[in-house]
Amino acid sequence: MILFVDDDEEILGLYSSFLKQQGYRVLPCSSPIQALGVFQQHQSNIRTVISDYCMPEMNGLELMRMLQSHTPSIQKIMITGYCFDEIPTNISLIQKPFSIRHLLQVVNERDEKSIPVKDGYFQVA
Repeated sequence: MILFVDDDEEILGLYSSFLKQQGYRVLPCSSPIQALGVFQQHQSNIRTVISDYCMPEMNGLELMRMLQSHTPSIQKIMITGYCFDEIPTNISLIQKPFSIRHLLQVVNERDEKSIPVKDGYFQVA
């Protein structure tokens, strides 16, 4: 199961829908506070967290640190339009704009499920 967190409803809807079409169970959240609540309810089933960096309430890095304290082995993917000199090595970084293909490759890095990737490319505004 994937916890997907982004305060941009269009991005959240687009990428969550695509991941669902590829066979993933996705829990979309539009805020870090909502994500914390959803995580508490589904903690044992969540294997991956995908989060935007820049969000109200707290940034994605703070959110991931909180989630990691409960589940250290969870896969963490940060999506951002910002440049980072240093990001913790246990977090995969995806720079905006990114393709659906790239997102699937990163998600699949530690997932046993093999997913056929289609040739579609979507840009995040």
